[in-house]
Amino acid sequence: MHSISSLRSCALASLSMLVLLVLLGCGASGPPMGQVSGRITYKDQPVPKATISFMPKVEGARPAIGISDDAGYYHLTTTNPRDGALVGEHVVAIVAKAAYDGPLPPGAGAAMLEELETQGKPLIPERYFSGATSGLTASVKSGSNTLDFPLTEAP
Repeated sequence: MHSISSLRSCALASLSMLVLLVLLGCGASGPPMGQVSGRITYKDQPVPKATISFMPKVEGARPAIGISDDAGYYHLTTTNPRDGALVGEHVVAIVAKAAYDGPLPPGAGAAMLEELETQGKPLIPERYFSGATSGLTASVKSGSNTLDFPLTEAP
């Protein structure tokens, strides 16, 4: 027969081991991610200020988003700056519009001006704006991924 103190010691040791396993095993690792960057071009020209979205084919997984610079280069972010995208298969959408150049409504404030920035003329064919119609996919692997998107007029 075991004494109460030996049972407590055993329970305490088991609890300590469980806490240690949780801290070492799960910690802050999260799902497997891959660093993703690349360049977006249309008709061999860089596409600046394009929003690129990688939507994982896994149900309920968080998408990764990036915005291209003036030379068309982007880096994806999921939860932290430049942390990349989930490892696996993705559907890709790219939205690029020119700055709004129409008349401003009287009394337009900062919020209205920001909203109008998304109302400009499309810089790329609109089929790329949705993952359902873009025809673009990507496979993200662990580590560093360079994924370029040379967009064309034809489907």
